[in-house]
Formats: sequence, C-alpha cells, structure tokens
Amino acid sequence: MAEKGSKVDEPVKMKRKDYEKALHKLQVELCYLQDWVKLKGLRVILVFEGRDAAGKCTQ
Repeated sequence: MAEKGSKVDEPVKMKRKDYEKALHKLQVELCYLQDWVKLKGLRVILVFEGRDAAGKCTQ
C-alpha cells in the first residue's frame, strides 16, 4: 500500500494490529477456497512468494 504522495516502489509499514486483521481475512478466504476446491473435486497449485516464504530470511 502506498500512501498519497509516496513513490510506488516505496512500501508503507503497516501497524501490527492492521497487519494481523488483514492476515486473518486472507486466511479465512484461503479456507473458503480450500473448501470450494474440495467440493468441486479440483486440483490446485498455490505458489507463495516473498522474503520469508521459505523460512530462510533471518532479518
């Protein structure tokens, strides 16, 4: 999320409470997706990409 007047590539740090709220919403949506995929008998591949997606970032 970029604030008004900031550069596009410049990330804005979220407050911990806002981050956890947004993360919870995404986790719920992922559960809904999982239920739908199972109901339809489909197969899905999810690729998560990011700094700590593999658990190798120690910063």
